[in-house]
Amino acid sequence: MKNKVDLLLIVRGLLAVSVLVWHMEGYKETMPHFLNIPGRTAVWIFFGISGYVMGYGFFKKKYLFDKSSLISFYKARFFRIYPLFLGISLISASLIYYDTNIFPITWSNIWKELFMFQFNHEYHLSGVFWTLGIEVQYYLIAPLMAYIIEQILGNRAVLIGIAYLGLVAIVPLSTFFFKIDLDNRNLLGNLSHFFSGMVACKWVIDEKMKLPFKQGVSVVILLLFASNYLYHVKQVYYYLIGHVFIDIIILFLILLHQIVIEWNLNDRFKIIGFLIKTGTISYGIYAWHPLILKYIPKDFNSLLVVFLATWVISYVSFTFLEDKIIQWNKNYEK
Repeated sequence: MKNKVDLLLIVRGLLAVSVLVWHMEGYKETMPHFLNIPGRTAVWIFFGISGYVMGYGFFKKKYLFDKSSLISFYKARFFRIYPLFLGISLISASLIYYDTNIFPITWSNIWKELFMFQFNHEYHLSGVFWTLGIEVQYYLIAPLMAYIIEQILGNRAVLIGIAYLGLVAIVPLSTFFFKIDLDNRNLLGNLSHFFSGMVACKWVIDEKMKLPFKQGVSVVILLLFASNYLYHVKQVYYYLIGHVFIDIIILFLILLHQIVIEWNLNDRFKIIGFLIKTGTISYGIYAWHPLILKYIPKDFNSLLVVFLATWVISYVSFTFLEDKIIQWNKNYEK
């Protein structure tokens, strides 16, 4: 039996694990700067891959720009994100109540904590959920962005370049004029990553763009090392220049994906299967690990134990909750 190799799925899994490593060890600055991947880098690449996936649905005509199709799109996104998000939020709220005798979700903050009505995202139930707030808000405009790219920008390099530079300029301009932190935990400050993934998707579909594998991997590694170094040595340059490096990485990963997806590997390559499964449950790894880090007994607080516990819990939640709901929605749509 032959299996396709989904590079972007593997990358998603590795990124989720890298965030876990960052929150447990990376922030301590014990690793060499160029190897120490900050959580923000992983999140930006996540956003780019999300842009590719959302773009693929529209550019391949799975979703059309009409009412019924858009309803299907939003339902699919809701059932993919919200069940686990709400479940972990309620578990976290219950644990906080157990520790403090104060229930953290009230009528005054429910819209922020559970419905993501925020500009700069901050979630007291789980710190990592700020990225989900941005992701969900991106879903709201993803059809419009896909329409603009397909119907207005097309494959015109000059127009795409102007649009991209405009999105990149949001970060320094919002900091200069509105005193918003450079880390920009809001949708506007992260649009360039989603846009890069969507544009790359359009290019590979229309132009069948590819690149030499070894050279592409080399560029990804060099830019990753460079952005890592900037984060740890000169963060202001990381937020002003490093995020452009990440957008180039996003583009190259998507181009490399077109090569790797054509490879066939036998089942004996178990490590590939494990990496693909890790990518499949990557949302769970990302969402569950802060809770596990917070409540795991100190005697078991090692990187290996935390990773294994997170992986198993994420696998179980995907198998018995997330995937069941996804399949239910697919069957309901038929």
